[in-house]
Amino acid sequence: MAYWLVLGRTYDPPTPTPPPAPSAKPVPTPMRPLRYECQRCGHQSNTVREEKPGNLFMEICTWIANPFVGGLYSVTREAGKKALCVNCGSEHMTEEVW
Repeated sequence: MAYWLVLGRTYDPPTPTPPPAPSAKPVPTPMRPLRYECQRCGHQSNTVREEKPGNLFMEICTWIANPFVGGLYSVTREAGKKALCVNCGSEHMTEEVW
């Protein structure tokens, strides 16, 4: 029981380390170049509004009535997607090639 006293060992709890000091300057986030530009209004953005032809209700009805026809209708809708400008709704969007 008194083994540690005989040899002169003591238990010192570890001292807590202080938290690291905050850096003087925050690290700036890199700017992402804008990917899309509207040819009509000149708006630049990283996203576009996608619009599919047809009707979602019609797609659901065709899936319920006949899954084969519903699948064809879904593929047709996906193939006819249009990229529209977020600002003016124009279809004249150009995409920057990275």
